[in-house]
This record gives sequence, structure tokens and C-alpha cells, in this order.
Amino acid sequence: MIRYDTVRLSFSEGQTVRVEGEISDSQIEGVRQNLTIGQFKFYLNRFPEYQYGDKIKVEGIVQQGKSGWYLKDPKVISEFSGQPSGLKKILVDFRKRVLSLYNHYFSEPHGSLLAGMILGTKNSLDINFFEALRKTSTLHVVVASGTNIAFFGGGTLFIFASLIGRKKAIVLSLFCIFCYTVLVGFQPPIVRAAIMGAIAFTAQALGREAASWRALFIAAGGMLLINPLWLWDLGFQLSFLATGGILGFEERIKGVVDKGDKEDRGRWGSWGRFVPGVFKDSFSTTLAAQLAVTPLLFIKLGQFSPISLLVNTLVLWTVPFIMFGGVLTALVGLIYEPLGQVVAWFVWLPLEYFVKIVKLFGSY
Repeated sequence: MIRYDTVRLSFSEGQTVRVEGEISDSQIEGVRQNLTIGQFKFYLNRFPEYQYGDKIKVEGIVQQGKSGWYLKDPKVISEFSGQPSGLKKILVDFRKRVLSLYNHYFSEPHGSLLAGMILGTKNSLDINFFEALRKTSTLHVVVASGTNIAFFGGGTLFIFASLIGRKKAIVLSLFCIFCYTVLVGFQPPIVRAAIMGAIAFTAQALGREAASWRALFIAAGGMLLINPLWLWDLGFQLSFLATGGILGFEERIKGVVDKGDKEDRGRWGSWGRFVPGVFKDSFSTTLAAQLAVTPLLFIKLGQFSPISLLVNTLVLWTVPFIMFGGVLTALVGLIYEPLGQVVAWFVWLPLEYFVKIVKLFGSY
């Protein structure tokens, strides 16, 4: 509470303010680009195009919307000449090269969808496909979060544990998590996931079991000490609610839909047999998260998608294959571009399935 009192901004709605800093999120929406600096969102004309990491100073009228503060009638005052340096510059340049490869290998919206899954960027998403993602409540797929941290941190641990030893591999995984967080930007969902992942891996290194609920609240406390204003950020709220829902409900839901569990089959009937095996994990995870976030979405945005559970169940099982294929495409493509194209052909298949399902249900 003391920390919050020291950082809260002293302005009121309708005032003209100047905001200065790095762009932490950017998205192209038709002839406009939606940018974020700190807790402020604002729209600018499509060109000149700004990207994550660019530094600008913008002036506008403060307004409060359903998802937080935004600037009305923004105008860019100046652009900073300084560029990222050191490790951040290396990672930002790497990000640009990977995005360039995806744009070269894939048509739209496949390339932008893959970039969103891997790097959390929504820069080039077609506005119609973006709306379909929103209608089907699958927009979370193009937001870097816990799945990405588990994939990159866990993948690093899996690959190097047998080569350099488990404890050293865990330290390498922690470094990988930090680099990935810098690479995609310090948005609340990825910061929360990074802190929880770091706690989990550190607990493994120390030989102690990680308590998921404890890690979640430590992540929340740490984030709010750094930036207490995140408490009012919708992304922060949804991230923690979704994670809490998965921790609290997923295993119970799995027990209900698991037709092999005789006790549950006796108590609940055998309706779990109607859920195909390949969809059970995504069904359980999606329903658990939806139970937690739907009330907030309805209160804040007036949103409720009756088909979201079905669509998420149909597409979420493809995400690990797409992410693995996307990373492999980037690594191979950076070494030898023609060979990367061959890998991209295989990644196109699950991407095409994902796009078709979202477009089909998003058209209603």
C-alpha cells in the first residue's frame, strides 16, 4: 500500500499529459496502430510504423476505458535517438530476424498467428482474423504467457539436463526465461509466468517441491511491489484469474471427463466418453480457465462467447506442435533459409487447421 501511494499518477480524466518511454506492445489494426507505453494505450496512424522497443514521447488527453487508461487525440512529440544496447539489442535484433523469416515463409494470417504464438506479437494480424479470434475467445493464444515459459524453460532443461547436469541446466533455464521475457516484452501475463517458472525451477534445483498456489501469490506480490498500478490492468487480472482457475479446477474437471475413472463414472455417469482423448487436456484446461475469467470479462467488457469452450477444445491441442515447429523453422531458417522453408511446409498444416476452425466459428 505504501508502494502504491508512491507511484500512483496525479492526473484526472480529461487532462492533457505527455507520456515518454519504450513501446511495450504494438498491434496493427487496419489503417491504425495500437501502441502501449506503460499503462497508457493509444492509436496512431499506420505510418510511420513503431515496434516493440522503440522509444517515443507522445501527448494526448487522458481517458479511462473498460480496459484501462488511454490517450485521446495522441500526437508524437519526439522520437528518441537512443537504441537498445547490450543483451537487449541482441534480442531485439533476433526478434526482428525471426519475424522477417515468418513473413517470408508464410502467407497471412498464418505468419502473424505463428509470430503471435512464439513472440506474443500482434503487429500484422489481419483485422478480420483478429476479430474472429476475439469472437471465439482464442485471442489468448497470441499472448505470450505460461505456455511459452513452460515450453522454452522446460525445453532447455530437457535438452541440457543430460549434457551438463540437472542443476546447471536449471540455471540455464532461468537465463532462458529471462531472455525470453526481454524478447517478447514485459507484459503482465509473461512477467507472471516468468516469476512462477523461475520459482518452480529454483525449487527443483534446491530439491524442494514447488507449491503452485504459493508461487502464484509470490508472483503477484513481486509484480505489485515493482509496479502496483498493474493491479488495475485487465491483462494482469485475467492472467491471475486464468492461472488460479487452472490450478483450482483443472484436475477436478479431468476426473469428471476421464472415462477410465470408475468412481467418477459411477457418480457422474460416463459422459466423459463423448470427449475424444486428444481433446481432453485442452477441454479441461479451457473450461477451468473460462470458469475463472468469464465473470470478469462480462463485468468489464460485456463479453461472453458461448462457443469459446468448443473452439478452444478444438484448437488448443495444436498449439504445442505449432510452437515446436515455429521454433524449429526459425532456428533452421537462420542457419540455411531454403531448408527452413521445408520445415515451414510441415508447420503450415496445423496452422491451417487452426485458422480454418477460428474463421468458421468466428463468422457467426
